[in-house]
Amino acid sequence: MNHTIRLLPWILILGNGIFIVIQLPTLPDIIPTHFNGAGEIDGWGSKYTIIIPFIIQLAMTLLLSYLAKHPEKHNYPFAITDENRDYQYARSSELIMKLNLIINIIFATISYSIVKAELPLIIIVSELILLFAAIVGHLIVSGKKR
Repeated sequence: MNHTIRLLPWILILGNGIFIVIQLPTLPDIIPTHFNGAGEIDGWGSKYTIIIPFIIQLAMTLLLSYLAKHPEKHNYPFAITDENRDYQYARSSELIMKLNLIINIIFATISYSIVKAELPLIIIVSELILLFAAIVGHLIVSGKKR
């Protein structure tokens, strides 16, 4: 599973990049660039602005992939000792990999929403629940071995 969860964000980036390249010629000159909390469009820009979220997605994936491989560089809510180091490093790397995947899903949704010019509220809520569930789950599991 570890290998799969490391690979999935890169598959999503590749898929999102292909989607953008295919959609770019068919996009109108002005596209949505921002949605408010209700999923309504409240910002517009050039069709080439669809590339900006993709660049951010790629940069975040590179950063999170690096951090997943270097848990000693993370901050922890409690002291790391010789007894809990391996456990905490493994849990922290696992969280970063999960967050990387969830963030890539969010960015793929953003690209799709820009092309379709709509962002359903249920998608926003579902992705936020998924993101916070991963973080809360991590805190519960990590807190067991301080």
